[in-house]
Amino acid sequence: MPRVAQRVLDVERQFCERDSGAFFVLPRVVRRVLQNQLNITTPWLPPPHRKSCVVERDQLLWLVARDELGVEPDAVLPQRLILIARPEEDRLDEYSRGDLLRYYWRLLFHARIDFELELKTSTSRLTTAELRRRIDALGQTQFDEVRSVLRSEHMLRRPDDSRHVYAEFVAVYHELRAFAPNLVPLYFPSLGTDEAVLQTIGPDCDAASLLDATRPAELSAVAPVPVVPAQAPAVEVLLEASPTNLAARSPRKYAALVRRALRLRTSGNNVRAALVRRLAFDLAPLDQMNDAKLELIREIEFLVLRLQAALELTDDEVRPWLAMCERLLPAARHGFWNANARLLYDLQQVCLDHEQEIYKVDPVRWIISRGKTPLKRPLPNQRVVMMSKHLRSAALRVPAVLIDDVGRHELSELLHAAAHAAEQILRKRFEPLVAQSLNEVGFVPQCVVERVAFRKMTNELLDGIVQRGFLTIGDLRDAISRNQLKMPDLTGAREFFSGDPLLRADRKFSGSLDGVYQRGPFYLRWLQRLNALTFGIPYGRMLTKYIALPFGLAFLSLMAVEEVAHLVSGLLPGLHAVAESHEPVAAAAAEIVEHTTTVRHHLIYSRANTFFLGCVIFVLIHAPQFRQWVVWLLKR
Repeated sequence: MPRVAQRVLDVERQFCERDSGAFFVLPRVVRRVLQNQLNITTPWLPPPHRKSCVVERDQLLWLVARDELGVEPDAVLPQRLILIARPEEDRLDEYSRGDLLRYYWRLLFHARIDFELELKTSTSRLTTAELRRRIDALGQTQFDEVRSVLRSEHMLRRPDDSRHVYAEFVAVYHELRAFAPNLVPLYFPSLGTDEAVLQTIGPDCDAASLLDATRPAELSAVAPVPVVPAQAPAVEVLLEASPTNLAARSPRKYAALVRRALRLRTSGNNVRAALVRRLAFDLAPLDQMNDAKLELIREIEFLVLRLQAALELTDDEVRPWLAMCERLLPAARHGFWNANARLLYDLQQVCLDHEQEIYKVDPVRWIISRGKTPLKRPLPNQRVVMMSKHLRSAALRVPAVLIDDVGRHELSELLHAAAHAAEQILRKRFEPLVAQSLNEVGFVPQCVVERVAFRKMTNELLDGIVQRGFLTIGDLRDAISRNQLKMPDLTGAREFFSGDPLLRADRKFSGSLDGVYQRGPFYLRWLQRLNALTFGIPYGRMLTKYIALPFGLAFLSLMAVEEVAHLVSGLLPGLHAVAESHEPVAAAAAEIVEHTTTVRHHLIYSRANTFFLGCVIFVLIHAPQFRQWVVWLLKR
């Protein structure tokens, strides 16, 4: 056995003697278990948290052979186990024995915390109210930052589950605090002091005891080092003068940057113009520095004024935006396309959505209408939707923005208020359009119950526009089916071909909500017409309820059982003989055709069975007392 492999086995044996529930396996074994737990079907997509995992014994033995775990076939395994991934084989030479011991110690310590918290943070042990209290103690903005960091580090198996995010944060924080305390302020810069964080997460696990319990005998005890928050470098104030460097200041370069900023302002790109103005300020001659400052401030004011017009803000509401943009701009200069710059560009895109018209070129519709509809038509409704979308995009960038804690909290509040304002503008614009279109196609409430249902249906459609940015015929159909305002019966063949109220609403929305509503395709519209025959007329409903539904379901059930019975009983006995014979291929094919063309006998299905089962289903559907008796019998 090579010396490196022997060293790895000796180290792993030392850990297994201290912790019988931990197993050290190849990385592909851990990936296989995680892909099964997370239902990842793409083999080339690496699962998150791929260096360790906690798994139930039965699930593990179904996925992994015992020899891959390095245990005897008759060995008794605990109910829950920990899998630790070995280092990649091509990197084992880089690890000394001490490095390998420390590497496994760190992984086992993290996995042991995951093992403990999986039970302690379950819904039966940690209530939602208690989880909410701990998140509030950390700070919602700080918790959003934690989620963003852990997601980018591929540590979250369920990034949308706050309970899982909190448990993983506890494990990562204790791991970094014990093995790399200098990385804690780099991973989580907006967290509070170490004492405040430990006061919140300390009761969930005894990290000191777990650290000592997983420590190998060869390594000395390591006490967790208190985390000292790193002082963020002082961000340059927007209007703070740069050190006077006569050699670096160039009137020619300054004039070129000013001309470029003017072109950017004319095109509506105030963010880029402000960044260019800030660079021009550093290169401005001494007698023009004051003008450069004023132009920089004016550029930011232009952006904020445009945002005020887009979101319909008052003068008092717009002042915090001016101060916030001035705080975001300095850090936006550094690096390429950082979070500060992206957020500012999202805000500018909100202004462009408000100011610029959106068009659609539709040659197919123009040809079908023989030129009656314009080839290029505006989509005014799309502008409001895009404003809401870009504000939500900006809100997602808050955890990654380079700003102090107080500023991050203020920015989060401003963006949430702006997103709410954009949503109100969207609802104010679309609610009369939706209500008027529904009224014109026949959805007219006649009583209090129907008026409430109509209002609820309208709000559900508006919610779909806010959340996804568009509506389809499926959203319209589901909104109608969930409410008490129903469609009337078909009045005749003319209404069948012209469309019921749902199809008329589909056609009406495609015009009144152009750019937001996607009209149903041809096949869905005809399926709805056929559906109207079965439910939109009295005879159709009677045929469906009393004949098609009970006896059709009986027929399908019996045929399904029939197919399974044929597969189990193995009819067509000649097929096996042909498969095992050594006759020529032509003779085998002829025999297969002969057997497959014979009429097979039904084992389960018959007309009498179909009629009897259909009658039973009929009674189950239409006789509540019989249905209750069957349910009572099944429960017993």
